[in-house]
Amino acid sequence: REVLERVRVGDDLTLEQRGRVDALVRDFADVFTLSLKEVRLVDFVEHKLGLPAGTEGPRTANQKPLTEPQREWLYKALDEMESCDVVRRIPASAAKWVS
Repeated sequence: REVLERVRVGDDLTLEQRGRVDALVRDFADVFTLSLKEVRLVDFVEHKLGLPAGTEGPRTANQKPLTEPQREWLYKALDEMESCDVVRRIPASAAKWVS
């Protein structure tokens, strides 16, 4: 019930679309979480990109610098995810664009 109360749907939908979104949220409320602490890890998910053998990707990411408010928000979110075991730190040398 709390999930239903906390989901916000934009004003740009028609009444029919809003009804469909509300019904979907109601039907699938059990897949939403209100806290990262409720996230359960799984070990059976594998993604395949279907890249040809030998495909090479970028060695660096050209990310624009974050503003101070963006950096504060991001680092707080990452710290929370790490404390809930949703993500873990790895050395930069272990990061790959695809494995």
